[in-house]
Amino acid sequence: MNCVQKCIEPYNDDFLIFDELSGRYVITEEGLKRKGIFLRERLERYPAVDATTVINAFCESVANLVYTFLHTYAVYPCALDEFIAHSTEARRAIFNAEAEQAKYVYFNGDLTLSIKEEERRNYMSPTAAAILQNAGLTYSGGC
Repeated sequence: MNCVQKCIEPYNDDFLIFDELSGRYVITEEGLKRKGIFLRERLERYPAVDATTVINAFCESVANLVYTFLHTYAVYPCALDEFIAHSTEARRAIFNAEAEQAKYVYFNGDLTLSIKEEERRNYMSPTAAAILQNAGLTYSGGC
């Protein structure tokens, strides 16, 4: 097995975009659709709602939850973000984790907003967390 990481420049495609301001990848509406989440169809039932704005906010929130989870483990969060931005394998893990987190938030809501402490502690999808752990992105260093 080749463990050498292919270094890439951060890039955008149909499923993930790189947000230059935050230095993070954010899942797109197409990425959500690929994983079976069709927000636009549900939102367009309500004519007063701007679906694009809501979907973009949802995607940004999902990315923030995933990166917040990662940063709880990271000794150097900026270095981790930099690694993710330039690694094809890490980018793939981020997409899969954000897709799983999107499903979790879609069905359970954003638990970080709960008034119950136990629910706030369980804001992260167990599947998304496992994807990040299996990709080695939660390793904090040390002996």
